[in-house]
Amino acid sequence: SIGSAGSAESSVKRQGSGVRNKKWALLAATMYVFNPVTFFNSAIWGQVDAISTMLVVSSIWCLVSGINHRKNQLLGMVFLGLATVVKPQSAIFFPIVMVASWRGVDAATILKKLTDSLLMVVSFAVPILLLSLPFFPNDPFLGLYHHLQKSVATYPYTSVFAMNFWGIF
Repeated sequence: SIGSAGSAESSVKRQGSGVRNKKWALLAATMYVFNPVTFFNSAIWGQVDAISTMLVVSSIWCLVSGINHRKNQLLGMVFLGLATVVKPQSAIFFPIVMVASWRGVDAATILKKLTDSLLMVVSFAVPILLLSLPFFPNDPFLGLYHHLQKSVATYPYTSVFAMNFWGIF
């Protein structure tokens, strides 16, 4: 939770300079830390959403910051891969990030962008493979995928006893 607040604070602070942005950054971090839902979700339900949130926000921060762009893109993808290991739902950001990384590409830079995209995919996949290897030594590449497939098959509900649009169908 505190790590997520720190990620939120640094993300807001990087958007500009001056006292006003520092105040907004501190306000964003404070709102996250003292949000009762954050306490309830982690302390009462025992969820790890704060960890994946911290990693996703850190990933986005790395991807949008202009300092050493290529290195930050790869680091952002590593953070996104770690977030996906912690909570697989974080993988939804992968296609969004990949599409967003292609903004501003012209014919002269397309080959360089293809190389960067390949490195981004590898940077995303390597942490997932390395961290799932101890749990699936017999099938290191598809073991996690098969495990997630089995989990989805045993729990076919999107939510239980909650107001959910998809529960109508």
